[in-house]
Amino acid sequence: MSHNIESQLRKLKSDTLDEAWVISNREKLMSQVEPADLSLVRRFGLHCNIGLDHLVYAPARVLVITLLLIVGFSTSMMAKASLPNSVLYPGRVIIEKVELILAATPEKEAAVYNKHAQQRLADLVKMKKDQADEKDIQGTAQRLEKDLTAAASSLDIAKTEDGTGLGQLALDISASAQATRDVLDGSKEDIVTAETRTILDSVLQTTSSVEDKTLSVLVNMYEQDDISAQETIEKFMGIVENQVASVATAVGEMDNISDQAYTDMRTAGSLLGQARASYESGDYKTALSILSGVKQLVVTIQAQLTTDDSNHQ
Repeated sequence: MSHNIESQLRKLKSDTLDEAWVISNREKLMSQVEPADLSLVRRFGLHCNIGLDHLVYAPARVLVITLLLIVGFSTSMMAKASLPNSVLYPGRVIIEKVELILAATPEKEAAVYNKHAQQRLADLVKMKKDQADEKDIQGTAQRLEKDLTAAASSLDIAKTEDGTGLGQLALDISASAQATRDVLDGSKEDIVTAETRTILDSVLQTTSSVEDKTLSVLVNMYEQDDISAQETIEKFMGIVENQVASVATAVGEMDNISDQAYTDMRTAGSLLGQARASYESGDYKTALSILSGVKQLVVTIQAQLTTDDSNHQ
């Protein structure tokens, strides 16, 4: 009998104890201790030991709980740490990184980057109102550009991996790019240094690239019948109209520009009117064809503006 018990004990000693078994038995043993016989300090230690068992043996759970707590406080934290010169801003950066870690798919990652871009844009609006230092404006604008680019890239990956159900996300990212352009176009006049103007121009170019990527997703979804023709043309129309307005402003601001650029600009405006008429009459196929031509003219004009600007520097 004793030999049998001894062999079982040896076997138990060599086995790896189950975590739940260890916790359960520790609690059973500690529950046999009569708290009344202990001093206040020892009584407190007893309760701590029981509670800490669950934490020490479950580090993964502790990490998850910590991350959830961080994200749970993110809304109030974001509100308090809205600007880079805030003492809480580093905490906001950590929260943003945690949000990206928790984004399990490219689609969710794109949504998180877009949310961050919207927050950066809100930062810029507030910084402009508060007449913030231009160095802070530069940094925020560059982070905004990075977030928009990352959102569009993640959307592109999501389209490749899945390609379905991305319509609203594409529209949201496009809306962020459009809002960015509207804010920056209205801010450039207040900018003093050439360095800041260059950075803002770079962000504006990025907004066009982002819109092109979202447009590609929408057209792809239209071809797969995941989005209606009306929704596709309506968004296409809005993107192209904004881009035509942007190049028209650039043409008007330049002193020396080729006659071809003016001609292409007038042609783009005329075609845009035709596309609008086709859209309103329900002829979406014709509208899409015309808008594709307008988009190509916008690309050509932008290239001409770059060439003309370089020739006259």
